[in-house]
Amino acid sequence: MPLTRLLPALLCLALSACASLNEAECRRGDWQALGQKEGLAGYAAQRLDDHRKACGKYAIQPDSALWENGRQQGLKQFCTPHNAVEAGYRGYYYTTGTCPADMEAAFLPGWRIGNDAWRAERELEQLRQRIRNMELDLARLKPGPQRDAVEREYRYSVGIWGGMPGMFSSQLSLAEHNAWRARERMWDYQRKLATPAS
Repeated sequence: MPLTRLLPALLCLALSACASLNEAECRRGDWQALGQKEGLAGYAAQRLDDHRKACGKYAIQPDSALWENGRQQGLKQFCTPHNAVEAGYRGYYYTTGTCPADMEAAFLPGWRIGNDAWRAERELEQLRQRIRNMELDLARLKPGPQRDAVEREYRYSVGIWGGMPGMFSSQLSLAEHNAWRARERMWDYQRKLATPAS
């Protein structure tokens, strides 16, 4: 199953702010199917604690054996080298020991490479956003001392000042280079995975 179909679950997992289960889901009690779904999304075993807490409000306890059996089935599809790269690139936080021991060693290199690319692109986007924010400040300010001060800061940070590149220009160039290198490493790794072993 492509990880792109699991994006909502991965975002929920990354943010760790999603509600576990409502009363109807607790009463339905389809623990194996739920475990498999959560295994496909890469949830660690600690996810069951969230379900215990949520369902405890209704005096219902999850069937931990069924849930874990389903989760292990889902993890067999999630914990592949191909999915590892995709999960890392989408910012999925991996908890050591989530994947079965016999799959984790092959999963982690791809996850790290994908995660490096995600972090490099996030750093680049944060710098670009800081520049956009300064430009928005300049656009909304009327001519006067406050705008002059913001414009000086902008020219110092982004533009050319005294023949030297601005502070953000240097950081932006480095961040663009790092993001490009990280994507190249990720694409190289994906190409190797796609090449059949001879």
